[in-house]
Amino acid sequence: MIGTKRHSRPAEPTMPRTALREQVPALEPLGLHLAATDRALLACARVHLEGDDRDALSGALGQRIEWEQFVEKARWHKLDGLAYHHLRTDPFVGRVPRDALSQLKGLYLRNVARWLHYRTELHDLIEALRARDIRVAVMKGGALAELIYIDPGTRPMSDLDLLVPLDRAGDAWSVVQSMGYRQTVDEDERRRMIEVDRQLPMLVHPTKSIVVEIHTHLVGSSNPMRFDIGVFWQAMEEAQIAGTRALVFQPEYQLANQCLNFFKDRLLFSYSALGQLCDVAEVVRAHRHRLDWSLFGSSGPMASLTGPVFCALYLARQLFEAPVPTSALARLAPVGFAPDDARRLITRRVLADEWAAKEIVSPNQGYGILKLVRGMIHRVFEARENIAVRYGVPSDSKRVYLLYFRRVAKALRIGTSMLRKPGSTRDDFATDRWLHSLQQPGEFTGEPRSSRLQSSRGQG
Repeated sequence: MIGTKRHSRPAEPTMPRTALREQVPALEPLGLHLAATDRALLACARVHLEGDDRDALSGALGQRIEWEQFVEKARWHKLDGLAYHHLRTDPFVGRVPRDALSQLKGLYLRNVARWLHYRTELHDLIEALRARDIRVAVMKGGALAELIYIDPGTRPMSDLDLLVPLDRAGDAWSVVQSMGYRQTVDEDERRRMIEVDRQLPMLVHPTKSIVVEIHTHLVGSSNPMRFDIGVFWQAMEEAQIAGTRALVFQPEYQLANQCLNFFKDRLLFSYSALGQLCDVAEVVRAHRHRLDWSLFGSSGPMASLTGPVFCALYLARQLFEAPVPTSALARLAPVGFAPDDARRLITRRVLADEWAAKEIVSPNQGYGILKLVRGMIHRVFEARENIAVRYGVPSDSKRVYLLYFRRVAKALRIGTSMLRKPGSTRDDFATDRWLHSLQQPGEFTGEPRSSRLQSSRGQG
């Protein structure tokens, strides 16, 4: 093991569900009215189906399911592999239409083929970086597919995410480029990303169709959730990944990273939302007797991630029955938390399609009127260089100016759509205000959170 010394921690004593509800009323089920299709998909989102899980899936399959929609949602949320893994077995296989099962099988086999392809490349990348004495940690799917999901067909992957020390980022970049990878932006944009955003653009192999992202941190340099990445480097351990020894985060930090992935994407869209929550739930299940929950919270080493961690853990417990201790959630809960906040998030940014306004509202802006207006102007009238990169035209081309008119027209269409659905628009802005508030560390200091959750009685 590399990094901080670990110690075993006893699991929280098991309490009846009724006792948990009396202790923390806000942890009661949210009472979501889910369609049968959504219930069936959630029931499939487990690595292992236990007795109650099998009963839940069997009950969901007894309802009227829109199977075409089921397959599309499974793909959208990256749960297609898990769905096929369970539905192909007795007693479920005979209750699934042949066409739907065939489509899910195709997606599952695609996941397997892609992982075998990526696994070989990941092995070579780790070995090449190690040969240059560059510490590299495998993140996200590259680690989870082998350590948590076991069957790689159940955990889709779209890229390889590697974390390297900031002072070796240039060397790591050169090593990956020497293996045939090409950058996706011009040199000026690459320098800007390194100097301003403190991140490297992704690299793509032109013939292998593999995307590699080299990270030096988990969030951008201007993000309010920025923290000392050295804490994560101290919390590394070795694991067998892609047929070689590689560094991965210890369970608490793996969990924090998965919570952060879920949270950041909810500022933008619902794509892969349920799959990301499934990652969170499965990490908790896999390490439930090992997790040191005292590392989370405003007084722990990951204080700036308190909001995102609470958000993901709360939803993972509500939707996936992740065994998150009540005491841990109580300690993490934000000031003034109301279950309606979580209910809106699930409805508008997890189960619903993309929020149209994200095209004109900057996800990095706060929610004062001036900040909103400034964010809208910035999104519509981006810098010429950014417009050129976004649409793939030379920055000195006159077409760039025509593209501004195109963006204005699109913003007007989106604005009109928002005005036609004032209720949904209001919920979307309320959701974003809550998400932005969870990024502010100052909202998570003070008294124990149990009293805060207690104060939310009657708000759900």
